[in-house]
Amino acid sequence: MKTWTKRQYLTYILLFALLLVDFSRSLFVLIFDLLDPSVVQIYTSQLSILDRYLFVFQWLGSFPVIIFILRLNRDRLQEMNMDRFYVCLLVIAGLIPLYKSPNIFPFNFFAVITVIALIYAVYFLFSNKVKFGVIDFNALRMILLITGVFAGITVCIAGFGEAIKINLPHSGQLLDIFLFQQIPGLIYEEAMYRGMLYIFLMDVGVSKSKAFYIQAFWFWIKHMHFSLPFFFWIMLPILSLTYGYIAMRSKSLTPSTLAHLLYSTLVLFVYS
Repeated sequence: MKTWTKRQYLTYILLFALLLVDFSRSLFVLIFDLLDPSVVQIYTSQLSILDRYLFVFQWLGSFPVIIFILRLNRDRLQEMNMDRFYVCLLVIAGLIPLYKSPNIFPFNFFAVITVIALIYAVYFLFSNKVKFGVIDFNALRMILLITGVFAGITVCIAGFGEAIKINLPHSGQLLDIFLFQQIPGLIYEEAMYRGMLYIFLMDVGVSKSKAFYIQAFWFWIKHMHFSLPFFFWIMLPILSLTYGYIAMRSKSLTPSTLAHLLYSTLVLFVYS
């Protein structure tokens, strides 16, 4: 393995911090669901504090950390599949949580850092000195085709009659979850798994084909809190490989992010 620079060491320390929080919150949700209600009631305050801090760092803290990583690696954005349009999506993901962020610690602390990161991200986005990746627009057709096929398979397996019964009384709550949690979350996931983790694996000498499968595996395992066996054991492995394939084939995170967004929309509004 070649010698790493200080910038690379810092990059991957921050990356592992992001992945650790992401993985820990999924594990926390899984354990919380499996615990006996009587045990949960005893440790409610401790569990609530832990979940709060994990959520805040994941919800507000991910954006400034990702932007700082991009700043450290501004000469390697093409290797990380970072195109200009994806960074625009990233800025949107950073703006969204601010609207719902309460003015209490630690939300206000992370909100201030996020605002600073947003200002720099806009400058970064329009800087002529930064060389972004280039979107393969042919991959956008692939997104529509693949997402349509997955949507059809999902609807057929679950039963078309049940799938179209969207729960209108809870549609406002679902929209809130979609806008303020799912959109930022999946945009961050694409950067972490299909961009930063991929380049880390390449730096430690992993081949492109192995890096492709490793990032897909970790993305799948990260969703361990999914309670429906069909989604966890069948759809998630397929989706993990598909998102990775779209990103690697198009050399851009924009198509994989849009595919991720389209399918997540289907799952949330149709099956929640």
